[in-house]
Amino acid sequence: MNNKLNLYKHNLDGYKKVKDAYDNGQRVVGIVHATGTGKSYIFLQLCLDNPNLKTLFVAPNNTIIEHILETIKECGLSLEKDFPNLKFHTYHSLTNKSYDELENLNVDMLCLDEFHHIGAPVWGDKVNTIVNTHPNMKVFGMTAYTIRDRGTVYERDMALPGGNELFSDKIVSTYDLVDAMIDGVLPIPNYKSAYLRLNEVLLELEQQLLKDDSVDNEEYLSIIKSCKHQLDKAPKAQDLIKDNLRFNDKCIYFCPLGDGEIIDGDKILGTNNIFDIRDRVLKLATEVNKYIVTFETTADLDEYGKLCRAHFYNDTDFWNNDISNVLRIMFAKNQYNEGVHAPGVTKVFLARETQSDIVYFEQIGRALSVKGNIVELTKEYEEKTIDELINIANEQGIDISKCESKEQIIERLLAPTIIDLAGNIDFIKELKDNLLARIKEREEKGIPTKITRKLVEKSFDIDVKNEDIFRILQDIRNNRNISLEILIEEYIEMLADDRISEIKSNDSITFEINGQKIIRTQFWNFNSKKIKEKLKEEKYKDSRYDIVRLKIERASNLRNNKEDIEKLCNKYNINYKKNKKFIDKIPYKIFETILMYFIDKEISYIDNEGMLVSDFYMSNIDFENKYGIGYIELINKGKRL
Repeated sequence: MNNKLNLYKHNLDGYKKVKDAYDNGQRVVGIVHATGTGKSYIFLQLCLDNPNLKTLFVAPNNTIIEHILETIKECGLSLEKDFPNLKFHTYHSLTNKSYDELENLNVDMLCLDEFHHIGAPVWGDKVNTIVNTHPNMKVFGMTAYTIRDRGTVYERDMALPGGNELFSDKIVSTYDLVDAMIDGVLPIPNYKSAYLRLNEVLLELEQQLLKDDSVDNEEYLSIIKSCKHQLDKAPKAQDLIKDNLRFNDKCIYFCPLGDGEIIDGDKILGTNNIFDIRDRVLKLATEVNKYIVTFETTADLDEYGKLCRAHFYNDTDFWNNDISNVLRIMFAKNQYNEGVHAPGVTKVFLARETQSDIVYFEQIGRALSVKGNIVELTKEYEEKTIDELINIANEQGIDISKCESKEQIIERLLAPTIIDLAGNIDFIKELKDNLLARIKEREEKGIPTKITRKLVEKSFDIDVKNEDIFRILQDIRNNRNISLEILIEEYIEMLADDRISEIKSNDSITFEINGQKIIRTQFWNFNSKKIKEKLKEEKYKDSRYDIVRLKIERASNLRNNKEDIEKLCNKYNINYKKNKKFIDKIPYKIFETILMYFIDKEISYIDNEGMLVSDFYMSNIDFENKYGIGYIELINKGKRL
């Protein structure tokens, strides 16, 4: 092996496992390594060691391909000379190719980056066509997470052990975020956040208390009144932004999805349009540095976005001037989430709310990969005294205790800073708990670590503003236990009046009750029995609520009925046991509706190996786009096609 890429030890270990698997005749090989640990280097090493193999690299978006090309340049290599047989595609671009075109691709090795995406029905179907029509082709997959659509009915582990997925039982190397931090491969971040929507929580809780006249709530209302006064002086989002920007920072700002209005009471503060967000942040940033260079990237900005990403990556402005010593901010919407790392990122601002741990850790991963100038900075810091280092830390807004060693202070200074503006705090706390638990586990087994539990406690700087007020409000809610009762009653009223307006995002489907955002799947899964019991009460026997009972019954019928599914499979010659892992995840009514539709339209519903076709796992929207009608619409119309 020619280590032109200077692979670090953890990647050398991973590469050896990949090579051994191929040498032992394994055709499909996958790795699951944490964001920022350098998975792309393993792939490029595989290409260097197999220069004669015609290799196709497939990624979810062009930004990842751009990153691969930049990595090749940074390593002093040439695409034409060192990777003469390497070609690139996005998963989406494959959808435009016919079966014959895919079959005739001249490919010896297929690399599937972020391979959990092949769970998408159309993308997966195209990838399977390539794999099945190229029996002698090697397949290499890499991702940080194997789960697709976590927390939904369509959740699917694309490397399910013992399953029938392409990468089931094919993962030869795993290296998660916790181990990467313990081994010192990735830095532990400084984390700053605040509970920024407490006015909404406070108002909601106050309204609930005023509605509940069954007990005396004066004590709680008095506490809420006191909290209102405290919130007037509490840090706001703009304070977090301004206080954490430094004159030469390199930042990524993850914008909220959508372009909707930002409303505070009866005031419209602006919109979530990426350029509006940029302008608001610029007003704050000019107090830190008069010279600021901003960039923007979204899926819709095409060539302009590509140009912005290139200049941000290389620390140049649009006239190719060096801007490495000025404040740089990249505003990103639904980009930079995975597979892309710009060198030298010092701060990541999280303004996008998410219920997805995958999206969350992919976003903070943009800062967790080692900074480009870390070697130079380390040498510079090592020459300074502890007092000088503490002063630098204070200038950067990092709280340092004088009892910390020089090595610990340097580690804190080199660590990136995450500024959470969206309240995704529980994810980072869970990461800290997992770190402490894993270190303890290693210590008990005698496995060496680069960091100790004591160091994690000291250096894992989770600074959360307004937490005291949040805890007070949380305690009131928990002690009174009124929230859920009122939510369920209002939910029933909204169903009766057909007032539920659902908002679809990449992460979940939500709706609002009394201004509180509700995740549809979680709310139904946890409260379906309570809703049914509530409907038995006398006041809900009115015919006005018949439509509610119908909707609740319809929702219940969408849940799995395994016995009925098995009977249906036997009737139509579907091997239930062979398809069980997938069939059990499909609600019975959806499965039955799609099957009847395929039979009626004479569409093949199983492949040559007896497996259900991937269209069974389509989202309702994808199904409608392909067949002209969604299966939910078919169910609602009561059709059996």
